[in-house]
Parts: sequence; C-alpha cells; structure tokens
Amino acid sequence: MTVLNAALQTLGVSIIVPFMSAMIDPEKFMSQKYIAVIAKGLHIHEATQLFVILCVIIIVLYLLKDVFCVFQLWVGTKYSYKVQRELATSVLETYMSRSYDFFLNYGTTKIIRDIQTDSYAVNTIIAALISLLTEFLTMLFITIYIFIMDWRMAICIVAMAYICILIFYGYFKSKMRKAGEQGRKLAAESQKVLLEAVEGIKEVQVMCKQFYFTEEFKRIYAKEQKPHITQRLVTESPTYIIEGVFIIGLLSFIAARILIDPDYVKTMPVLASFLMGAVRMLPSLGRISSRLGGLSYDLPSLESVYNNMKGFKETEGIRRLQLDSGKNIVFKRDLNVQNISWRYLESEQDVLHNLNLKISKGQSIGIIGQSGAGKSTLADIILGLHIPQQGRVEIDGINIFQIPFEYSRVIGYVPQSIYLVDGTVKENVAFGLEEEKIDDNLVWQALQRARLDGFVRECEAELDTILGERGVRFSGGQRQRLAIARALYRQPQILVLDEATSALDNETESAVMDAIEGLYGSITMIIIAHRLTTVKKCDDIYEIKNGIAVRRDKSELFTS
Repeated sequence: MTVLNAALQTLGVSIIVPFMSAMIDPEKFMSQKYIAVIAKGLHIHEATQLFVILCVIIIVLYLLKDVFCVFQLWVGTKYSYKVQRELATSVLETYMSRSYDFFLNYGTTKIIRDIQTDSYAVNTIIAALISLLTEFLTMLFITIYIFIMDWRMAICIVAMAYICILIFYGYFKSKMRKAGEQGRKLAAESQKVLLEAVEGIKEVQVMCKQFYFTEEFKRIYAKEQKPHITQRLVTESPTYIIEGVFIIGLLSFIAARILIDPDYVKTMPVLASFLMGAVRMLPSLGRISSRLGGLSYDLPSLESVYNNMKGFKETEGIRRLQLDSGKNIVFKRDLNVQNISWRYLESEQDVLHNLNLKISKGQSIGIIGQSGAGKSTLADIILGLHIPQQGRVEIDGINIFQIPFEYSRVIGYVPQSIYLVDGTVKENVAFGLEEEKIDDNLVWQALQRARLDGFVRECEAELDTILGERGVRFSGGQRQRLAIARALYRQPQILVLDEATSALDNETESAVMDAIEGLYGSITMIIIAHRLTTVKKCDDIYEIKNGIAVRRDKSELFTS
C-alpha cells in the first residue's frame, strides 16, 4: 500500500513534464511520435483538445491519489489504535498477574502511566513508522525519476536531503530520548498529585488545602511541559529550516543551469518537474525529520512496554497451566499454616517468624494483637497474597500457592474498608461479573445472610439501586454488610474478616456482628480484630506476639 502511494505521488510529479511541454509549444508536443499515435487513436486534431484531455487526466489522477492517501491513513490509523488497545490490555493483564507485593511497592500512577501513556506512545511510534516508510519510498521514487531526467539534479537533491536529516536526527537524538524519559517520570508525578487531591477531597476541603494541591500540580506540570516543549520544537522546526535550505539549494542549482545554458526555454518542462518534485519532497523531508525525533522521544515508553510484555510472556505458560489445571477444591479437613516467616523487602527483621496455626473446617478463630504485630500480614498470607520467605500454607495438605485460582474460589475476604464500584447493588455484590452473568437469586441470598436484604428491598430500584462513587449513599455499617454479601456471593468455604468492624461505632458494629454471628458453624471463619468483643464468640482466640501465634484462654481474656 505504501509502495502504491509512493508510485502515485511520483506519477503526479512526472506528469508535469508533458503538461508543461503542451503549454509551451503545443505544435511540437503534438508532433512527438507517441503523442501523435495517441492523438490519432483518440481522433484528436488540435493541440487545445489534447491539452484539455491532459488537464482532465491530471485532475482524475490527483483525485485518485488523494482518495488513496486518505484510505491508507484510515487503514494505518485503525491498525495503530488496534495495536495500542491490545498492548494496553496485555500490559494490564501483566500487572494483574503480578504479586500483591508488587502493587505495594509500585505506585498506582506509574501503573496508569505504563498502561495508558506508554501504549499511546507505541501507537505514535507505529504511525510514525508507517509515515516514515511512505515518505521514504515517495522520496526514493521521485529521486529515481529525477535521476532519469537529470542525474546531477538528483545527486544534489539526495545530498541536501541526507545532510538535513543527518544534522537534525544526529544532533537531537540523545536530547529527545532524555526528554522522553523525563516526560514519563514527570507524567507519573503529576498524575500522583491529581489522584491524591481527588481521593482525599474530604480532608483537602476540611483542612483548606486546595491551594497547596493546585500549586503543587502547577509546579510539577510546568516541569512536565519542558520535555514536551523540546519535543514540539525538535519535531516541527525541521520543516521550516529544511524548506529554506532546500529551496535555496535548488534555486541556486537551477540558476546555475540557466546561466550555463541560456536557451533555458527548452528545459522549462524538466525544470518545472524538478520544482514540482522538490515541492512534494519538502513535506516528506520535514515529516521524516519530525518522525525520527518523535521516535527518539517515545523510545523509553516502547522499552517499558517491551519489558512488560517480556515479563508477560515469561509467566504466560505458568498462568495458563494454573488456569487449565481443572482442580476443584472441596474443603474437608483443615487449613494449616506451617512454620511461616515473612518480612518486608529490604528488611532484615521478620514480621512473622516460624508461625504455626491450624484451623479445622467449620471452626471460627479470632486473631488479636497490637497494631503492627502482623495480624493483617497473616491474613494476607492466608489469602494467598503474600508468599512467605519460609514455610507453607496448606488446605487439606495442598500448598495454596500452587493452586491460586482454585484456592481463590474457596476463600472469601471482608476488608476493613471495602472497595465499591460506582454501580448498582448487584454489580457490587457480584463483583467482577458482567451484568448478564449475575444471578439475582444468589445476590439476594448473600444479602440475606449479610442482614442487608431488608434495606435493599426498601430501595425503589432494589438490586439496581446506584450506590454512588465509593458507596456514598450507604452508611458505614451498610457498606460493611455489603462487603460481607460480596464475599458470600461466591459461596466460599473459608471467610477471612480483616478488622471488618474496627472503623465502626458500637451500635453499627453490633449490627454488622449480628450478620457475622449468623455465619458461625456454616463456614470456617478467621476474624482479625482490635476489640475483644468482636471475637468473643469465636471457638479459639490467638494473639500475634513477637511474630508467632499464641493461643489465649478465653476465660482469662474476658474476665481480666
């Protein structure tokens, strides 16, 4: 397609020679051998008739050329955006397959940048490569045509084009790459400020910190714009500079030819063709320089996408094996935490050290301890989010980290602060399912077990009630019971509640605990709490202290 485009561009230039010849000396043009044969075949006897036909041919040719160029642009643009979509999806899939620890150490804004900004940069690179190929072939074909007409003129044009591109690309290549790296880094920083301002809007307004965040964003955004200014200057200025250099060089060459050959009228058609070729090549030269500069700027983004895709390919086989393992777990006996030790990255001190814990099917255990003792860390390990540096967690003798997808269908999770999507009640309960796949009966069952069905039935839209962003239309207790309903919708056999009531007042906690207590005996529960009242009805209570789990006597706890 690019070859055909270049051929049409060259044809548009080459047809100027016969057109100019017909204008300057119609009779001589008509007397040419091939023209005379064509004129005789078309029953043309006057030069004016042939001239009109030639005008029509040129008009049709240029219309076809322009239509084809638009078509090629449409195909290329559609393809580049398709690649962008697939790359963005693949990078997101790569991140979604990463460990939980990765998200704790890698910023949210960096992830957004890697998925959106970098994939768009790849789109730009693909469009630039298509444009480079088209413009290069166009220049090549026109140069070949000019070489046939006058080899000295062709050498002059090639030399000027090569020098212009070499100067701009060679000088600005490293600067553009550095600007691209700075642009990526600062883009993440400006997005970080925006997210912090929007996500913390309540505290921002209460503390009157609007000015701080707007000024901080303005400061970082000003720094972010500097590499973009460099990019704009480097990609757009060559067009103007090359135009001046090219025109000066070309006109100097033509002037020299006229001085050498005073009978320049004979060479007017050829010179007109050269000028037409130069006019067509100038935009190509400008676009080539611009695209080369843009490629250098976007290279850091391309490298980031490549590294992410490389990581995706390396783990793709393992994920497919895990997804297609076909194992279905039925929890029959116990969940066994064996000699686990875990520490933060770059830390030498264990948060948990040789911890052991055995939970029988149907049992409910409470886990207590001071802040920072490692209660939530233990919960994350049991959930399969953290892989311990030592030890293992087994369900009926099977290592949970070898069957992550099967294990995820067995276990449910109720966090302290639930993440709610800006959607309906049923979309939040059946989290992560398309609407047509949601089972309304299961949603109602989950809401009933969470003691929230009565409230939802009082809502006019019932299951289709919109919660609003972050569930602002529901109270804290209702949101927590919604979290319980979400966990129960999947019908788990083990339920982990990580300080699910710690942020609630006593009255609201009592309502939520009423829902939790209704689950005792029907499901294995691990309840992590600050308040002893939260775990009062658990079968056993363990305290996390000095990195280990110590079983506590209930009578001592509640009589002391």
